Amino acid sequence: MIKSIMPLGMECVKTTLEEIVEKSHIYKYCDISLPHFIIHLESGNGRTTLVEYITDTYIDHSLRRFSGKDTYLEYNLDGSMSQLEEIHVDLNARYSGYYDAYNGVVAIDIRALETKANEAHIDFFLKIIEEFKKSATFILFVPDTMNRTLEKLMNEIKCKLACFEELDIPKYTTLHLAEISVNSLYVKGIDVQDEDEVISTVTKIIDDNNNITTAKSAVELSDKLALCADFSNYKPIIKSEIIRKYCIGGKKHGK
Repeated sequence: MIKSIMPLGMECVKTTLEEIVEKSHIYKYCDISLPHFIIHLESGNGRTTLVEYITDTYIDHSLRRFSGKDTYLEYNLDGSMSQLEEIHVDLNARYSGYYDAYNGVVAIDIRALETKANEAHIDFFLKIIEEFKKSATFILFVPDTMNRTLEKLMNEIKCKLACFEELDIPKYTTLHLAEISVNSLYVKGIDVQDEDEVISTVTKIIDDNNNITTAKSAVELSDKLALCADFSNYKPIIKSEIIRKYCIGGKKHGK
């Protein structure tokens, strides 16, 4: 059973990991490489949380080796050759004991490479994939829509990886965004009274606000909701009627 908290709205990830965990003894006994991940997910929608979830699952079930204190590394490519070279050095340098290269999870947003058609950047990135695909598990983030350059690169990457899971994360519903906001209140140490009613109220706020469309903006909404929490008790608490008064009936959200 996976103990880590699954990112909201990402049930397909949970299902995929549960299948991997269920067959973990086969991967180990037959020395079969674990799949890498190609994930269609735009920035601002919980990528780091997703990477942590996958990494924690692999750690909890001893699915792969990990070297050093950094169990996962995360990169957003800027399209420069210098950055690719730094990543290559980084993966070679981060090892311990008898490991020759970084062992762990490597998450990379590759969108910046969509403008690098017929350039040396592509060949060098494919070299990184080829060199470290056995020692590390790659999580490659790609946009929902890709131009021809990125589609071609993805086909080449898939050939290099051979074993991978491609997951298309659905867009967040207003309910998911409301749940993310409410969960963030708990993280802030605020108790939520009548959670279902609070989530319903927050959902209405999101429906009325076109700017709240990503997990990041939902967390930012929780910062504003926290300002109307009742701190008169020992533990701050938030109620649906307070949110309605502060964000709907009285002072408008964001103003």
